[in-house]
Amino acid sequence: MRESIAKIGPLYEFAAVCARNRGRDPWVLPGFTAGHVYAGILTAARDMMGLAGGRVRGPGEGLTEGERKQLRGSSPAPER
Repeated sequence: MRESIAKIGPLYEFAAVCARNRGRDPWVLPGFTAGHVYAGILTAARDMMGLAGGRVRGPGEGLTEGERKQLRGSSPAPER
């Protein structure tokens, strides 16, 4: 359990930062009050990995350039 939490914890922490950036409650994730921030995070991550990410469709929200930089800086190298 601790190993799983250690792996997924950074995603939840980053999602909370993105929710706060949008003036939303970071403890209500995922959902309408969080602004569907997970879709934006996963789409940006796919783009960074060279996979088809594209744009986030409404009502989701894409990441800002600053959030993309933060995501890139905190992302470990993908396991192969």
